[in-house]
Amino acid sequence: MARLGNRDAAQSILDALLEQSRTEYVSPIGLAVAHFGLGQTDEAFRRLEQAYDERKGWLLHLRVEPALDGFRDDPRYRDLVAAIGLP
Repeated sequence: MARLGNRDAAQSILDALLEQSRTEYVSPIGLAVAHFGLGQTDEAFRRLEQAYDERKGWLLHLRVEPALDGFRDDPRYRDLVAAIGLP
C-alpha cells in the first residue's frame, strides 16, 4: 500500500499488526514486508533476522520476493542470503 501511495493505510496496518503481536504471534515475515514498504529498512532487516532465527521457510523466497527488489544491494540482504545458503 505504501508503495502505491497510501502510506497512511500501510502504517495503520503495520500498527495493528504490532499491537496484535503484543498478545499473539505475528510472523516476522509480514512485519518485515510492511517495514520495507514503508521504507523502514533497519527494522525490516531486524525482522528478517528474527525470521532467520525462527527458521522460517519463507526465507527461501528471498531471491524472488518483489517486496525486496529495492533492497538487494544492501549488505544485510547479501549476508542473509549467504547465511541461508542461497545461490
